[in-house]
Amino acid sequence: FSLVINGPESLVVTPEDFRFGPLQMARQAIAGSGRQLPDNDSNLAQAISQAASMVRQSDDPSLPLGSSSILLISAGGLDNSEQLASLVHGQAVEGITFSVVPLGDRPDNERVEQLVLAGLGHRRILDAPDQARQLVESELHASSRAVARAARLSIRLAPGVRLVDVIGSTRLDEQRSQRVRDIENSMDSRLSKNLGIEADRGKDEGGIQVVIPSIFSGDDVTILLDVVASQAGEIADVSLRYKDLVYLRNGKLSGQLSLPSGTAQRGPQQNAVTKSLLAFQFRAATARAADALGRRQTAEAAAILAAMRDEIAQLRAGDQAFSNDPDLLRDQQILERYIRVLGKDRAHTSQLADSLRYAAWAKTHRPPSEWK
Repeated sequence: FSLVINGPESLVVTPEDFRFGPLQMARQAIAGSGRQLPDNDSNLAQAISQAASMVRQSDDPSLPLGSSSILLISAGGLDNSEQLASLVHGQAVEGITFSVVPLGDRPDNERVEQLVLAGLGHRRILDAPDQARQLVESELHASSRAVARAARLSIRLAPGVRLVDVIGSTRLDEQRSQRVRDIENSMDSRLSKNLGIEADRGKDEGGIQVVIPSIFSGDDVTILLDVVASQAGEIADVSLRYKDLVYLRNGKLSGQLSLPSGTAQRGPQQNAVTKSLLAFQFRAATARAADALGRRQTAEAAAILAAMRDEIAQLRAGDQAFSNDPDLLRDQQILERYIRVLGKDRAHTSQLADSLRYAAWAKTHRPPSEWK
């Protein structure tokens, strides 16, 4: 395990020297408490490479993925995110994961997510120095919580069904698609060698492909597709292949989705889809409001939040299935509080922007209070 700090100066903490103290010191120094970090002329890419070299010296290929890892604390810019993503991807293929703790007034959420995806790591939240121990323990113990690796979801749409969008996702270009193949094949080979799970990857499959590198105990993975069907009947065939770390075998699940003719009665599954879609919309709205506050556009931020609040309120008022839903009620109340604060306090927009960014992230991730 190695700690890389990207702030006023770069700092690499070696595995032998690491304690929770440097993490607390790093947050205080980056936050501007007056404490200074040691001078280091290395840029961030060089610091990450240096950390990876140190981790490799004690890496054990027979241990689970994530047993060797790098944690980056950054309040600096991540402008060279493509270069960094390529770097941490190569390290992840070797079995060294990469996680990020973003600090500062305006963390670059998109680039942070890009790096943790490329590095098969996690985005961690450190609100106060006394949370350092919990954060590091969560990172160090993450590999032991994995119940499946290299999960591949294959969706084959039926004739006459057109894909409009995979909600909250983007289509990968060839370079990023190759990165996914590299990671999947690396996991396949590593698990075959270390745990005896038969290697079964390497060939591309038809249809829509979604690869989930790791599934941890307690995870709830939701993937929403927006499709248009020309008629009732079969919509899609779905299969999920994964490396089962509990029973040490290749697992497979399959199912079929059909659209009945006539007017179907909505049930719990359909309501769950509606709530999941609203969760993505809530995340997008709060993130956009945070960006507006970053530009000092308070009225724009308030309007974005009000539109999201009204959409939730209309759903709760017009559909009995959602009228007393506690999650929707909480989301509506959160938005109302933000709107009230924006109308009264314009002196702390940076703090409100930070809070909104966290609200956006936490809506589709488990918050630190639920980390194990």
